[in-house]
Amino acid sequence: MARYSSKSIIWGLSAFLFSTFLVAQSGVSYAVLDLEGRGISIFEAQSLSDRLRSELVRTGKVTVVERGAMAQILAEQDFQLSGCTSDECAVDIGQLLGVTYMLIGSVGKVGTTFTIDLRKVNVESGKIESSIIRNNRGAIDDLLDAMGQIALELAGSITSEISRTISPVWAEDFESYSPARFPANWTPDGNAQDTRTNFIDKTVAKSGTQSLHLYGIVGGCWGALAYYPIRVSPPFELEVKVRNGNEELTGCHPDRAGGIGLRQGTTWQNPSRKFFQFKGNGTIVAGTNTVLGRYNLLQWYTVKARYERLNNNRVRVSYWVDGVYKGSDMFDAIDAEESLNYIELTVQEGTAWYDDIRIFEY
Repeated sequence: MARYSSKSIIWGLSAFLFSTFLVAQSGVSYAVLDLEGRGISIFEAQSLSDRLRSELVRTGKVTVVERGAMAQILAEQDFQLSGCTSDECAVDIGQLLGVTYMLIGSVGKVGTTFTIDLRKVNVESGKIESSIIRNNRGAIDDLLDAMGQIALELAGSITSEISRTISPVWAEDFESYSPARFPANWTPDGNAQDTRTNFIDKTVAKSGTQSLHLYGIVGGCWGALAYYPIRVSPPFELEVKVRNGNEELTGCHPDRAGGIGLRQGTTWQNPSRKFFQFKGNGTIVAGTNTVLGRYNLLQWYTVKARYERLNNNRVRVSYWVDGVYKGSDMFDAIDAEESLNYIELTVQEGTAWYDDIRIFEY
């Protein structure tokens, strides 16, 4: 039987009561088990775990049991953390700590890609409420920023942040243009130069009475593109409302709204950075081809991307679909990164309608 000094018992009881008090004060509380390192050192895994705890605290939305207090409480209960990697074990720890959720998972490296795999376990029900996966091709240092994004997602801050009431620095609703003509302030490219099939449509709109109708040749290899100059420096958020047609796709690149993003200049041959694509198989994907969800034909969707240049060499893009945060990616900057000076709207094949395009400074 283990023996405890009166000092250690008092300290452990105080830590337990303190953590329980914090839980009661905030309503939602977390404890983070040190992430398992796979292909990285134990010190790197612990540092990333500590960063996640700190970032959760910074959100101001949840209570987090500090690592030292957690270890002391568990030690006083003769609970061994070593080898505790299962959800059942995490629930046992969460019950001892009196928290709402346990975070458990790993940080690993596969080839040149670092990966974060987290599970959010509800202590009361014992069920996994959600999982978060992040992949990063770059330095392990970039995972420090990723922990900040994950903390915001877990705390629910990103969803509320996207709903904040601010005015866009630029907006386009296509209401000021003459119907049946290509909008004068936009530059057409590819099949969009055919104004018989690319024009302001007064029969379909998300809001108001008009939208931009783009058409890529069905069964061909000639998509339609439209460009508008950007007059805002990063970081900024680009929001677009888009509706896809229902033609059967049989061409050489059978995708629908296939390039919502940025372009250098006004020709499809120049460098670009794509934010969203509506694939022919019914999925919405990020520029990395990561699946963000599915879509229905002839239905409007609101997609939003936050574009940040972290430094001269790295870029981060975060994604929302219909107001729901879908994650973020980090990339190496391309040579033309600083000259991506046009918004690009594209449809590869068939019809797509665009409306209510807005840019927010971030």
